[in-house]
Amino acid sequence: MSLAKPYIEEGGLVVCSFDLSGTPRALERDPSKRAVTVMTKSGTKPLLTVVDKGITKQFTCKSPAKFWSGMAALVAGIAIGVVLIATGPVGWLILGAIAATAALAAVAYIRAKHVCNSALEASPDWTLPHKATIINKHKAVLYNRSLLNCNQGGILIASLTPDIAAKQIASNNRWEIVSHDVSQLAIGVLTGYTAGISLILQGVNAALTVGIYSYGESRTDLSAEKGAGLSAGIAGFKAWTYDKYAVLIPGSIAKESIGAMAKEWGKGVGAAALGIGIDYLSNKIEENLSEKNKDVLSEEAAKSEVSPTGVYALNYRS
Repeated sequence: MSLAKPYIEEGGLVVCSFDLSGTPRALERDPSKRAVTVMTKSGTKPLLTVVDKGITKQFTCKSPAKFWSGMAALVAGIAIGVVLIATGPVGWLILGAIAATAALAAVAYIRAKHVCNSALEASPDWTLPHKATIINKHKAVLYNRSLLNCNQGGILIASLTPDIAAKQIASNNRWEIVSHDVSQLAIGVLTGYTAGISLILQGVNAALTVGIYSYGESRTDLSAEKGAGLSAGIAGFKAWTYDKYAVLIPGSIAKESIGAMAKEWGKGVGAAALGIGIDYLSNKIEENLSEKNKDVLSEEAAKSEVSPTGVYALNYRS
């Protein structure tokens, strides 16, 4: 049987709002389900439905890449900050932590290329299918209209002209990661520089900072304002408790004097305020770039060729 587009056939190209590669990927049909075929210039291909969610080659997803590159930048920043005020074993220990985190980030970046199909399989079916065309009890999906929401957070759309859209999306995502990493590097430097000379004190500050980063990045519902507020809360806690735990650590007893305490507390508050500003600005830049990708998808959807009056019965019969 022969049908014109906009029905998506197997091998149709799809772009993802979280992609870093800039190259569209080809869709594939679930081999466990029978299909209705369509004649194309390249031969006979099965038409896809809402339950066909696989791709032949995985995207490079920004979600894990952004998390781990940001973690590496944060740890590197902490190390730089510590090295600015301490040398010897402490500096070497932190530099070792940088190498370990960078290695983890590299592994995670490689693995990020292999998350798509498992995430897509676990995601809901395609949305905005053709309301009337049914293929083996499942609605047909359409070019430049139907959307697939990935469990990693990305949105996929099959496009008739995917190359330009894919490159625009990838460029926005790369700049988003650059903004994120620069902000985490700066926050790390501030954390390390204001940690004090005690190894234990440095560890406490580093653990708090890395912990709040991990929590914030796992909460996709956090806005820039909430993210900055969360950072402000932990920074304020660190500054307020500085004199509480500093005096309990050997080698930090000299900080008991009121003048020294006030100086350190003030330095912590200043660093916290600067870190909050950097975090807020970075979040706003990242949100803006993410919105640009949604605009790209909207532009693709505006090219839809769907006919609202088209009614077809394409049920396979053996």
